[in-house]
Amino acid sequence: MFGFTKSVLGYSGGSYGFGLSYVNSAIVNPESPIDPDFFNRNPEEITNADIAQLQMSFLGLKYTKYSLSYAMEVYRSVSFGVSLHYLNGKVTQFNRSILDDVFTAGSDTKDYLEHGWKNTEEKFNQFVIDIGLNMDLGRYFRIGVAYRNVGSAKIKTDTFPTIELPKRIIAGLA
Repeated sequence: MFGFTKSVLGYSGGSYGFGLSYVNSAIVNPESPIDPDFFNRNPEEITNADIAQLQMSFLGLKYTKYSLSYAMEVYRSVSFGVSLHYLNGKVTQFNRSILDDVFTAGSDTKDYLEHGWKNTEEKFNQFVIDIGLNMDLGRYFRIGVAYRNVGSAKIKTDTFPTIELPKRIIAGLA
């Protein structure tokens, strides 16, 4: 399961804009049991110790994103824009037994996800750049293309595996 919360504040005026985003995100997945034959056993053969070995893996990410954008006309009816984002946050990955308190009766998906992003530990800082191009197509249409995460941005810490932010090309017609 996965989920996130996001709060965004921003301002756009003329050819510039700035924004502030708060993002919480988590992924919770079951881990494979240590004993590969665990699920092939008869129910009466499974002990409390076997059940305690069942684990859930948590990946939590919590960050603040500061954004600054600027756009300019480069030719009649053609505009170019660039956005610089600074990510400052924490990330973590850990396992919990299904017998831990987080999995008590009455807990739900939201509780599990919050447990992931509230326990972040490893700090990270990263700059990310987006660029875009916008062009008029006659009186009634415009075409736009944006290239997100230019330069293969990665979230790295000293002990945590690297998370690569995917490059994306987005196009639209209006």
